[in-house]
Amino acid sequence: MDGIERGRKRSVRSVGENYDLIAGADLLHRTLDRCIAFKKRPEPGYSHGPDENARLKRMYVGQAPVRGCSFEELEDEIERVLENSFNFSSPNFMGFPDAGNGVAALSGALVEAFAQQNLNNSTFSARAATFVEVATVCWLRRLAQFPDMAEMKSVLDVGGVAVTGGTMANLYGILMARKRFDPTVANDGLRHDKKAKILIPGGLTHYSVVGAASVSGLGSNAVIPVPTRDFRYDLEELDRVLRNCSASDEYPICVVINAGDSRTLSVEKIDSVIDLVKEHAPDAWIHVDACHGGQLLFSKERRSRLQGIERADSISLDPHKVLSVPYTCSYFLVRNPAEFIGFWTSSTLVMDDPWSLGQLTPGIGSKSFSSLKLYLQIKKLGLDGMASLVDRRCALAEQFYHQVDADSAFETLLCTPDINSVPFVYVGRAGSTLSLDEVSQINRSIYGRMSELGKFYFHGFLLKDDSRKFSSEPQGRIFCLRYMSGNPEITSHMLQESLEHIKKIGREVTGGSNRYYEEQLDNYCEVAQRS
Repeated sequence: MDGIERGRKRSVRSVGENYDLIAGADLLHRTLDRCIAFKKRPEPGYSHGPDENARLKRMYVGQAPVRGCSFEELEDEIERVLENSFNFSSPNFMGFPDAGNGVAALSGALVEAFAQQNLNNSTFSARAATFVEVATVCWLRRLAQFPDMAEMKSVLDVGGVAVTGGTMANLYGILMARKRFDPTVANDGLRHDKKAKILIPGGLTHYSVVGAASVSGLGSNAVIPVPTRDFRYDLEELDRVLRNCSASDEYPICVVINAGDSRTLSVEKIDSVIDLVKEHAPDAWIHVDACHGGQLLFSKERRSRLQGIERADSISLDPHKVLSVPYTCSYFLVRNPAEFIGFWTSSTLVMDDPWSLGQLTPGIGSKSFSSLKLYLQIKKLGLDGMASLVDRRCALAEQFYHQVDADSAFETLLCTPDINSVPFVYVGRAGSTLSLDEVSQINRSIYGRMSELGKFYFHGFLLKDDSRKFSSEPQGRIFCLRYMSGNPEITSHMLQESLEHIKKIGREVTGGSNRYYEEQLDNYCEVAQRS
């Protein structure tokens, strides 16, 4: 009985301690120290074998504990989670858009968690938080050159809102298109006598758009994938599809434009696409997915690549992908704020408040204070500092592109990078004599071996051979490697070192390993360490 009684007392005491912020302050401080140490680890944390998921399942999945643990034991659990997590902050992790390392933004994430503000209502659950979000929306609208409102009297005058991710922002774009197409849909549901269509760049548009068509009731069959060339709309094909819609009594209610598709980050010729749409379907909703390309809004040097975005009806943005801001922090903007009228609902319980941002967010109930991260990041760096952040990562990608392009062991799959993505393949000495399938098999093997070694990480996936470098077939797909990073820790030396690492693996998987490449890699490692 004594042991059982002591166990009960220990459990009761641990419950009280868990809610005592003073007693738990040491744990919170040590957790922050562990998180900083995690981000400063040099390893990507991506080394794994084929049984990795089974190992993790055994480690974590099981019965919930009956009794609580001590803070010390909890620290061990936190460390175990970090040890088994990917470290996007590693300068050797070159397959993820952003490390989320902005100190100002991370501070915002801490305040977001501690302040526990709910932006569903401004009067009793989000005072300063509401207007911090309004401020960030206004800043982003001005960067997009959307018109300023003369006076804001409520959230319906703001013209944008923070959402849970780019997927939600793209859903909102489709819902806005549906609302314009059929203003009675909120009350009466969809009219099935209308043939609504959504046009997208085939094989390049984010999966969330097709998903949005499905869950909005328009149906995934409403989506028309338009043929592309060089990872953008083939404008002749777009013109043909728009004409065919008119001839078939179909109406494009929405045309989606990529300002940086999720694979190659290629930016559409936005003005040219909008000109065609306005000619054939003047009432169509034009939605620009700028989750990656939105970072160029901050760049004076590269902003012109988004020329025409100010003509869009709506834009999706993902600061957590591109501006050193931790997850989640995304936005949905509309050019005309009045489009939000009737978009969602109002509740007399929590949203009967002119500044309740919950009035603008279908599918989101409790609304977090995510905007504080971007707000503090811009406050810390200013627009000039934000521009430098974006320009540096784009410049590194351009440098990497030229290094790959100049090396006969590789083939690039873009004419030039628009932002900070460089898809490429290893071809070794065989070069253009390899078939598309052979190149894919070699690069799959390289990707698998690279993941096992864990020294560097590049993303690997199937990509349309849209530049027709290995096949004349428009539907040809090739397994490629991709450099994409917004990590400020990456240096020029690391870029070259990573290429030599891939080259060494490439020669191994094709049966051509030799000491020359191993020695060259060792030399680059030494130079990188000295720098």
